[in-house]
Order: sequence, then C-alpha cells, then structure tokens
Amino acid sequence: MDQDAAQFPSVGCCTGAEVVPGRYAFPAWFDIPLAIDVPSGWRVLNEPGAGLFMLGRGENELGTPNEIVLFLDATDAGTGQQLIDGILNVPQLAGGEASPLSLAGFDGWQGGTNALSNPEFEGDPAADIPAGVQPLASIERFLTEGFTWTTSTPEAELFLSTVDVVDRRLLIYLEAPPGDMDAFAADAIPMLESLSTSDEP
Repeated sequence: MDQDAAQFPSVGCCTGAEVVPGRYAFPAWFDIPLAIDVPSGWRVLNEPGAGLFMLGRGENELGTPNEIVLFLDATDAGTGQQLIDGILNVPQLAGGEASPLSLAGFDGWQGGTNALSNPEFEGDPAADIPAGVQPLASIERFLTEGFTWTTSTPEAELFLSTVDVVDRRLLIYLEAPPGDMDAFAADAIPMLESLSTSDEP
C-alpha cells in the first residue's frame, strides 16, 4: 500500500471530522490494505470500537451525514453476488439484483435500491437516529455487536458494491437522500476509483 498515504484520525459517531484533501490509508484495524484519494468536502468517522469506517457529507435533520460511503469487511459473508442480492432483498428495501462490477481494477458485484417508507418509526434523536428511517440489520451485522445501523434519511437511495482485495472482500455502501443518488455518485465513484493497494498514485 502507498507508504506516503496519511492516516485518518480516530473519530467517533456520528457527526464526523472534516478531512483535509489528500491520499489516505485505510485504518490499520480495518485490515484491508487500501489507500484512497479524498477531495474536499468530506468528513470521516473512524471508530474501531464500533467497527465503523465511513466518509460522509451533507446533513440530515439531526446533523449527521446524509450522503454516505461506508466501508465494511464482508470477507466471510459468501460470494459477492450472494452478498449484494441478500442485502438488496430484505423487507426494508425495494429489492434489486446484483450485476458484475469492475472498480479501480478490482472485480466485484453491484446493485442499487431504495429504502421503503417507514412513517411509524419514531427514531431516537439521543442516539442520532432520525424518525421515518429504516433499520438495516443486513448492514449492522458487519459492525460491532450492539451498534445500530439505519438509513440517514427516509426513503434513502442505496447503492452497494463488493470488490475482492487480495484475500479480503470489501463491501461499499453508498447512501443519499431520495432523488440525490445520481449527483452523489458522480462525486463518490471517482473517489472510489482511486482505491489502490500499490504505491502508484
């Protein structure tokens, strides 16, 4: 991995800390040897205790990011295709189907969907959980037990992908408010295309 890459600061949930633009190594605790170029405007959450590593921007009603790039280690969760299909087709989401992907020279699988309406869900502002969002056990199972994962906004749009990196499987979760995914992906995908395990920029 790029030996000149900077280190992300340790930052707990849930607002995040602004990232100075540059090239950064994935946290050592994450155990997937990658580096990524982060442009301006992004905040990082890097909480080893929760197993949480994400980049985000924007704000929901509680001030936490509503545009999210979440990185998860899904090495032991089946094939990439099974993983994407399994997440897309839970009751909280509208469903979808995995298709092949090539990202930054890594092979994998991808698929998009959206969260279903959940108006009866009251949320928990004290825990930074807005009302009307969808709890996603299919995502939180990759985090430390006891840590809850929900969408950031009601009826959020999601795009998920997996890539195989050396002997590990990286799951990448993108989320944006409804109607905003295309614009968000136009910024997020070029950042993800900078992923590399080598010393090349």
